[in-house]
Amino acid sequence: MTNHVDIIVTRHEKKDKQPKPKNPGDEIDREQVGLSADGIKDAQAMGQRELRGPYSRVYAVTSNFLRTRQTAKAILEGAGFNVEKEIFGNSRIATVKNLDKLGLGGTVWEGTPGVTEFSYEQKPLDLCVNSLMQHYFLERANEPLDNPNRWPVMARRGAELFNAVADGLDDLAVTLKHGERGLCLVVTHAPTIDSLATVYAKKLEFFDTQRRDSTDKEMYEVNLTSPFEAHNQGAYMRGDTRLDGLNDSHLTLKIKGEEHTMSVSAMRQMAALMKHASYHGVQGEPLPRL
Repeated sequence: MTNHVDIIVTRHEKKDKQPKPKNPGDEIDREQVGLSADGIKDAQAMGQRELRGPYSRVYAVTSNFLRTRQTAKAILEGAGFNVEKEIFGNSRIATVKNLDKLGLGGTVWEGTPGVTEFSYEQKPLDLCVNSLMQHYFLERANEPLDNPNRWPVMARRGAELFNAVADGLDDLAVTLKHGERGLCLVVTHAPTIDSLATVYAKKLEFFDTQRRDSTDKEMYEVNLTSPFEAHNQGAYMRGDTRLDGLNDSHLTLKIKGEEHTMSVSAMRQMAALMKHASYHGVQGEPLPRL
């Protein structure tokens, strides 16, 4: 049985400016910062524009942040799905799941090398995310474990996004009937998307150096092969695949205008490697900025 599945990986829409959290990723940021009125309208318009196709089933995944949950709900409602009842019209079904590990809880932006102050303006945002990708894909070697300003572990975030997409494809493979079309929708955060995109597009490479640090953790070398622009508000990645129960499906994603393909099994393997490195490894000496 072969079915066509589209994939959309998107950042949440514009968030409300109130209330203001003390730190990105804290409880206020997770539970109280929702979408602005314009953000809800934009998400609904995206759903009406992008999801009006003949989708029999939508598998949607969000982080545990209020604004990502609201974005997914507005997108699906804009496309005519009744999210509350999970069913609409002629049995079109939308399943929505929330994953804690897709969020950015514990992330601290302040003090990122090369960036004096975190900003949502595009140029400083690009500098911030590029610095995060290059220097803090993994924890740094010899960083004190009690450091209150521990950096985002981007490998861990990207691994969860790889698995979220693969899980969606697995679900659709068994729930779609012959000839039906499905959609895998993931709503998360810009740095999480960038973590997946840099690896998927082979712009970020990392490997075990076969050395260990003073705490006996594996040491990895991380190399950002070329600068990678951050995903600004409203930007998203699109892709598609054909699910065949007999063969390993290949997913093609369009990232920054370029198409990149990876098999679902390779995505699983990459996610396992990224997660292992994020828990058991550290990044060696900081690499020079590009």
